[in-house]
Amino acid sequence: MLGLSSASYESGTGKGNIEIASERQPLIWYAFDEILRNGIFPVNGSEFPSSNAPALTSKGSNTMTINANAGAPATDLTSMNRQSVKFDGTDDVVHMTSVVESTNKAGTMLIVFKKSDAANDVVISENDTIDDGKFYIKLTGTDNANVVINMGDEHTVVKTFTLTNNFTAGQDAMLLIRRNTTGHTFVYSQNGAEVQNTGNSDVLAMQKFAFRFIGGATSTDYTGNVGEFAFWDQEISDAACLKVIDSIKEKWNLSDL
Repeated sequence: MLGLSSASYESGTGKGNIEIASERQPLIWYAFDEILRNGIFPVNGSEFPSSNAPALTSKGSNTMTINANAGAPATDLTSMNRQSVKFDGTDDVVHMTSVVESTNKAGTMLIVFKKSDAANDVVISENDTIDDGKFYIKLTGTDNANVVINMGDEHTVVKTFTLTNNFTAGQDAMLLIRRNTTGHTFVYSQNGAEVQNTGNSDVLAMQKFAFRFIGGATSTDYTGNVGEFAFWDQEISDAACLKVIDSIKEKWNLSDL
């Protein structure tokens, strides 16, 4: 834990900063709205990450870089309220240098996104596919009514979390997944808690978070944008999650679902 006071957040000076809101430094934090090339914001529609620009380094405690892509993910200056990365649904994926794993069952994952359709699209994956039992997260159902998590190769079970509020196609949104050391899982959107204290035995059995790819998988492509991605290698409290939600809503100008 960093020695950050919530006073600066409550006064408004820390709004938009998830580290101050949570009072915890993320392990991984990619704020795609802050991408610069040669000291300036990139041209709209340019390749991300660019082959002629430095890799994007995480702002979190792990300096993991995004250094490659598949397909043609692009910088997008217009689709969301801030700069984001666009994925067109044809094998667009960005790659971290290697797989990131949580220390144990606990972790908190944040994704700020705009999903352009209601197809069953993967957003985060461990190894760029959904066919071999590795960890992934995808959105499914009419108007993206479910968050689906594949528990990973230690316990290969796919679990569906049905949301109270759907992620309507074309709406800027956020997803926050919080898990404690015993495996109990909570799911939040910008509306607040969506799924409370899931204690299903399969959910509890997942040993860790493991991820490397953002924006889809080769057999289930993502169509839309990702504006921010972060992962804390610990459970952050419900109160801290609500502060992160408040911070993200203000920063990305999110409306309720």
